[in-house]
Amino acid sequence: MSNTSSLIARAKAREAREAADRATREAQQLPTSPNPDTHQLRSSSPLTWDFSDSANPFTLAPSQNTLQNTPAAMVIMKSAGERAAKTRKLNDTAQADFARFLETSHSLEREALTHLTILEVRSLLQDNTQATEQKWEPSNLLMKTIKKTIRAFLVMPNLKYYGGSLSTSVIEAMRKSAVPGLPEDDALLKDAMSHAISVDKNTIKSALRDSIKVKRTSERNIVFVTAKILKSFGVSVEPTLSLYYRFALIRNEIKKDHLDNRFWAEVDKTLSELHEESASVMVFCLEAILQDDIKDYGDPAKTEFKLAADPLPERAPKWLKIVHELAPKLRRVETALTGTKRLRSRVVNDEETDDDSGSGGGGTLSSGNGDDENNSGGGGSGGDNDSGGSEGESGEREGTNGSGEDNEQS
Repeated sequence: MSNTSSLIARAKAREAREAADRATREAQQLPTSPNPDTHQLRSSSPLTWDFSDSANPFTLAPSQNTLQNTPAAMVIMKSAGERAAKTRKLNDTAQADFARFLETSHSLEREALTHLTILEVRSLLQDNTQATEQKWEPSNLLMKTIKKTIRAFLVMPNLKYYGGSLSTSVIEAMRKSAVPGLPEDDALLKDAMSHAISVDKNTIKSALRDSIKVKRTSERNIVFVTAKILKSFGVSVEPTLSLYYRFALIRNEIKKDHLDNRFWAEVDKTLSELHEESASVMVFCLEAILQDDIKDYGDPAKTEFKLAADPLPERAPKWLKIVHELAPKLRRVETALTGTKRLRSRVVNDEETDDDSGSGGGGTLSSGNGDDENNSGGGGSGGDNDSGGSEGESGEREGTNGSGEDNEQS
């Protein structure tokens, strides 16, 4: 029985003999005249690949690289190639390139031409893919779904913030709802929905701002304005006390005369400060804001309305339940002015807190007829004719309405 050292010595000797034989074969010129009947080389050695001397896997062994086709082989290849070309629909340029390929006798030159063609095809595919992505636009049906999802988030009473990761959450809700026609790239969706987010947020702000100027208290109290917004949005979200809290807070921020492109950032900043407090403190502050709103803009008791305990209707669709689930998970984007209009942003991860802005209504709201299921209020402006900037996690884009009055940070 041979020991280990003996086996190693035998293996090395065999390797040395093979290396010497290989060097001898490489130094000799192999016969190049093929048998036209068999189309095979006279050498009995099979054609092999050798990757040891090059990192390029398409490189043939040195003994093969020097091979050239004989005139007889070239005639056969050219004849076969021309017959095959007749079965293909090639333009003039492609036919000329293929004819050049058939005239090439050296294998390395043909290999180079083949590799060049592969690279050209790859480049064309990449350019085509980029052009397709740049031209992508949502269908009318998909855009309706996008708007419906955005509006459901904005009037959901447990929405944590109005900016930040809102666009990401909208996309997540649609993907979880298996909405057809969504592109794989989220950036394409964010570009498509940015205007819609800005317009719908501006619709809420405009409705609350315009209500301040209304003289009749029955048409400017928080219940009437909320019903007007819900009707214009056309989503099946029930008005809860938490939603009245939210809209009263937004109307309170309007009175502070924030810069237009800072408005929603300031709203989120106020919400963030409330989230940092305990649930009882947050509810106390929101109740105080609502009571001040009632004093300034009228008692809802003079308006017919209903107060729901749950924002979701009894038979809420699956997609609306998903929106309700994701709304309190939004992350905030803290923005700071770094120029006249450009904004710098930072994502802030707030601790999840149990606050009044959850699903239920909580508390009481004075009303002459709290059980009336009639939502009063006009259709309101959907804001679709406004021009708005995009809204996303970067927080770097501004939105403007059609008249240029509201250049808002979405």
